[in-house]
Amino acid sequence: MPFASYSVCLSEFEAKALYFRSQAQTAADSEHLLKRSAVLCENYDVYYELGLNQQKLKQYSQSLESFVSARQFLGADVKRKANLFARMANSYLQLNDLPNAIATMEAADKIYATQQSDKPEWANYVSKDIAAEKSAGLPKVSPKIDIDILFDPQSMLINEKAFAKIKELGSALLPYVQAGKSILIVGHSEKTGDQESNLQLSEDRAKSVVALLEALYPDLAGRLSYEGRGYSQLRYQGNDKAMQALNRRVAVEIR
Repeated sequence: MPFASYSVCLSEFEAKALYFRSQAQTAADSEHLLKRSAVLCENYDVYYELGLNQQKLKQYSQSLESFVSARQFLGADVKRKANLFARMANSYLQLNDLPNAIATMEAADKIYATQQSDKPEWANYVSKDIAAEKSAGLPKVSPKIDIDILFDPQSMLINEKAFAKIKELGSALLPYVQAGKSILIVGHSEKTGDQESNLQLSEDRAKSVVALLEALYPDLAGRLSYEGRGYSQLRYQGNDKAMQALNRRVAVEIR
């Protein structure tokens, strides 16, 4: 059924039906349908199903964004909240962000236990995969991981909330540097203004993070490189100003 026929907000049942109907198509077409559904009517189900589809496409960063959007429409359904956290844990795990994978799965398990609700089988598999990664021993930082929202609009200054995250990042990076890995700090921006100025802004953001990391951890000095990519790799494509913060970020690539 073409999307032009949808002129009103989709109910949660219509959203689910749309998702299941999309499964007969290619994964890319399915993603298009779900994104179009989100544009027509934002609700929990369409963002949740979009996140699932993006996991199938191995678009794990995008799936996290969709699950974050779904969270805004949770309401009072705690079982949905538990399932959402478990799905997010899987995306974090696939991005090799083990600390966040552990934290979100623990949050899900706490809800399952409090509500005396059976944990879905797929969530049990995620827990087992997380446990296997924990037993491996090496603290993990994703080859390409966002380290929280560090910057205000059009700013390269690191705010107070970011300091603790950067300190945590430096501690996690030390084993990789000691193992001879190359660390690239990548700055990003939101899509405001021209790309040339945003390239410079994003590079300045990455440079400021490197400077602080090297000041906090002398062993990292001279072992980190940086670059800016402007708005060429947006995490959020929409117009919501609060969500634009997802684009004002610094990521880490380990090679």
